[in-house]
Amino acid sequence: MNLLALASIFLVACHALPATRDISPALENVVKSAGSGLDAYLKAGFVRQARRLKNTPVSLQLGDIFFHLDDDTGILLQNIRLPTLPALTAQSITTDLEYLNAKLQVESDSAVIVADYEITNNKFIGVLPLTSTGVLTATIKGTQISGVAGLAISDNIFQVTNMDLNYQPSEVTIELSYYEKDEKISSQVTVDSIDQSLLGKITEEIEYRMNDIVRAQLNVLLNQQFLDQLFLGNDQMLTHYRNHAARVAINANSIIDQLLSLANTALKTVGVDPVGFPDIYESFSKRVFIVRWHGSFTANKGGVDGLASLHRYKDVSLSIEDDVVTIFGGIGLQDLSQIWEIVFRRFPGLLVQSIVRPPNLSRFSLQIGYSYYRAEFMGFGPTGEFRVGVQNPSIFLKLSVKVGFLTASVEDFKFEHVGQLQVDITGLDTIKWLIEQIANWVAGAFHDLMNSGLEAKMKDIINKIAKDLDLKPFFPPKRF
Repeated sequence: MNLLALASIFLVACHALPATRDISPALENVVKSAGSGLDAYLKAGFVRQARRLKNTPVSLQLGDIFFHLDDDTGILLQNIRLPTLPALTAQSITTDLEYLNAKLQVESDSAVIVADYEITNNKFIGVLPLTSTGVLTATIKGTQISGVAGLAISDNIFQVTNMDLNYQPSEVTIELSYYEKDEKISSQVTVDSIDQSLLGKITEEIEYRMNDIVRAQLNVLLNQQFLDQLFLGNDQMLTHYRNHAARVAINANSIIDQLLSLANTALKTVGVDPVGFPDIYESFSKRVFIVRWHGSFTANKGGVDGLASLHRYKDVSLSIEDDVVTIFGGIGLQDLSQIWEIVFRRFPGLLVQSIVRPPNLSRFSLQIGYSYYRAEFMGFGPTGEFRVGVQNPSIFLKLSVKVGFLTASVEDFKFEHVGQLQVDITGLDTIKWLIEQIANWVAGAFHDLMNSGLEAKMKDIINKIAKDLDLKPFFPPKRF
């Protein structure tokens, strides 16, 4: 177990086991009263926002996404955007200020996603490369949003941090359109689930972005509710509440820190990190003046390093239902350069730092490398090797604890968002658009790797560790 995990457990002991119900009856009454008023305010606030924001143009950009429909067909979605902000209305909002969360039942009327698409068929590459371009418009109607939003105290207001939400649309319509001899040709399909449509390939990315939208609209409302007003100017009670909230956060964080520390060791032991990376074999096209040229890109002998560097980069959240405590939140992968900076700050006289300081890509959490690639375009065919640095990938982790049995289990573990990618490759320095394509292909290969069973394997390993966690220091008898 590393020093951070040990320090977290020490803090728990120093703060008198904060997962216990250490809230006084007087503070409990004040907190319930403040929560009741906040619930009514938030629900009414969503109604006002829905009227004001309906059809508001925003052009929110979501980034590029590449995926395969089958072994031969690749789809690149570029310039993905929400032209208008979806209006949200709240059926119910119930805050639990004692444990800093809000249970939500929210509906989104319609969310429209627009993207430029390029469909490429690799089957006849070199003989008859097939490429189609156009515009994709997805309309997601009547989405029921339910779950829990974690809260944190920021100065004199609450802010939404972690989100554990479920999305159930009533209808999904996909329209693909393109031009042929200046004539617009469209095709449309309607289904009752995102997973049954083309969007099923990017469901996690859509939900990740929708979380941002729900979080932002909640925070706009919370920014107008000050804690000292919610506590009716009772500074003493507010101080007690701040201390209580800090203890709850420390305790939840400590459990996750201990879990991740043990998980990183196990992931390395079983060979999850480093691990092989899928081969890339893609075709592409580019219009040069009036001629559209086709090319291909092949990469193999790939590997990824850094998956066993899971860490908590912010406070996690928790909710309580009967005898089950649920801890959830976003975690990430350790930035290797941060580790070195900690070492150099702690030992400023370290003489070898100029030698051992890692290269530029070390500031990324994951490093993906291929020892061979070949690109062919307009007769230009360099070969070599390349690396891709991945920065700020987002991982969602949800842990449930049955307090009566002191047993934990991992309910959810998934890579929500790959993060930012930077390609370090020689031989293609002047072809910026192709380097951007390579980043998209690598991101798509990363999703394929996770969906092929690696993500599930990581979850199983972490779950086995969770079941063996000693939770007695966090949940002492007769006090919870």
